[in-house]
Amino acid sequence: MRRRRLGRTRWWGRFNAPLAAAAAATLICTLLYAGHRRGWWTVPALDGFELRTIDSRFHLRGERMPESDDIVILGVDDKTREEAPEVFQTRRGWAKLIDKASAYEPLALGFDFFYASPEVTLSRKVVKQVRLISTRRKRVRRRGRTVPRLRSDHGDHDTGQAPGDSHGSSHDDGH
Repeated sequence: MRRRRLGRTRWWGRFNAPLAAAAAATLICTLLYAGHRRGWWTVPALDGFELRTIDSRFHLRGERMPESDDIVILGVDDKTREEAPEVFQTRRGWAKLIDKASAYEPLALGFDFFYASPEVTLSRKVVKQVRLISTRRKRVRRRGRTVPRLRSDHGDHDTGQAPGDSHGSSHDDGH
């Protein structure tokens, strides 16, 4: 009976295969992450994973009391959104908020928002009319009636009819 030699005869036996596999995996992951951070490509779920790990790290760290009151975070909640919607809807609302915060004489104010489009404001007269119509429509709905269509001096926006066009219009000018 011939005895088998216990030496390594295969090519992967000549070097440390687990070490090479770990090095290759590390290199691939590093390249994927670097490309993702640079914006060259997107690795699905990587950002969400990072956010979850940040949350976990803060949870593990636990709550800490601030060392000083030099920094104040002003949070705007749903109650403020209901009571003062102009804060979120207009630049004038943000200006009022900044004025109120400035009364405490901060050295700096920082904001985490941006304006995606130019602000289009309506005249006070138009705003008053819209609020009046909205209030009336709410009352009509509460009474269980159907809400009539809105008409303006510029034609019927629901049907696209021009002013003075009597086809289907509720106004009869005798034509």
